[in-house]
Amino acid sequence: MAFADRADQLATDWAAALDDRAPISDEVLRDAALVSFLTKPDVQWRFIRRCLEEARTDYTLVHIGAGPLEHLLAKEGAAFIGQVELLAANSERFGLALHGCARNKIEEEVWQRVLAARAAVEEPVWLDAIFRTSHDIRIEVEKLALAYLKEVRDRRRS
Repeated sequence: MAFADRADQLATDWAAALDDRAPISDEVLRDAALVSFLTKPDVQWRFIRRCLEEARTDYTLVHIGAGPLEHLLAKEGAAFIGQVELLAANSERFGLALHGCARNKIEEEVWQRVLAARAAVEEPVWLDAIFRTSHDIRIEVEKLALAYLKEVRDRRRS
């Protein structure tokens, strides 16, 4: 089954694990990360929206911003910033998720619009502490995703 076909279930599983701050299986971590690498932008946006629907905690919301949302904005920001602004204007939860985004590779014009869109929601005071830990987790997730992609490439070559 393709990642696009599993995006809704992956969003549910990933958000639930973050909400509970429970250990996330390597498979869910890898597959959730691969949604950002292997699916079309509209599937990524659907994944983000589904995660937003499923999230029960602020902790999960900022991780949505720090992971799939930041990745989408870095790759397809110009195409999606209008939808991001609209959702942020109508959803305080999404505004909070935007606080999870770092500039990273987001184009300057898009980044300025992200900053404006999230300005209506106060940044959580605990955000910096979360992201010191979150950064280490993100590095591990990227390693898992890249190892999986290498494994798939190697299998195709065999």
